Amino acid sequence: MKLAVIALFFPLSAALAAQRVVIHIPESKDAVTISLSQPSKDDLGFSVLTVRVNGHANVFHPKNPIACAPPDIEARKDDLDWADIRGMALDHSLCFHRAEFGNETKHTLLAFMSHGFASDAGPAFVLGFQADGAPYKALERDELDLSAFEPSTADETARIIGFPSLSQVMFGDGGNGSTAPYATTYDPRAVYIISPGAPAKYSIEESRLYNQQHYVWAGPTVSENYAVVYNYPGRSKPFGIAAKQLDALFAKLPEKNKP
Repeated sequence: MKLAVIALFFPLSAALAAQRVVIHIPESKDAVTISLSQPSKDDLGFSVLTVRVNGHANVFHPKNPIACAPPDIEARKDDLDWADIRGMALDHSLCFHRAEFGNETKHTLLAFMSHGFASDAGPAFVLGFQADGAPYKALERDELDLSAFEPSTADETARIIGFPSLSQVMFGDGGNGSTAPYATTYDPRAVYIISPGAPAKYSIEESRLYNQQHYVWAGPTVSENYAVVYNYPGRSKPFGIAAKQLDALFAKLPEKNKP
């Protein structure tokens, strides 16, 4: 679970140096060059992404500047923007995550991150590659903290899973790793299905199934009127309840468990 944090960002340097990395993907016979250039006005990332593949330069202009992760591992652990994405590997350049999917033919995805502000989920920009190696925008969202990538074993698709919003504590003093009872706002995970060569599409059915298994499901919309309760005595999994019922629910706790 991800909880909202108040984050303040300062320019990473007086002038960010352009980034360039060479990778190999199964869709291309030649090496692929990924370049990030044109630092944003606030120096928090790069405004232009260029992918050179098979002799062609493909230029993208993401709505949010692309940022590279800090080299210090501990700094990355302390910053939600650089949280691990299960099923994707952080490239050695520290500027994107990478994954492959497909059973018969392998397909590549590159996920680029941007800084999230205040208590918002961070933006996401994901590139896919056509069968001939040409890159295309597979997914772009202003607020989607990517949390997992799951290739299907049944077909050639995969699931991209993320947080469109970050939970905020409503009751108690809980958080990541806490064992005390607490409650947060309702912030369901979003599941996108991606097929080879096609943009990712939000799936309400897959989102429902994923949230029922890993979280709570009360529809696709974020709500502060509905709460998710964790670590409640006698309940092994989180559960949902109307926010107005939290006082009464927590009043029933034994004194040793009360926040």
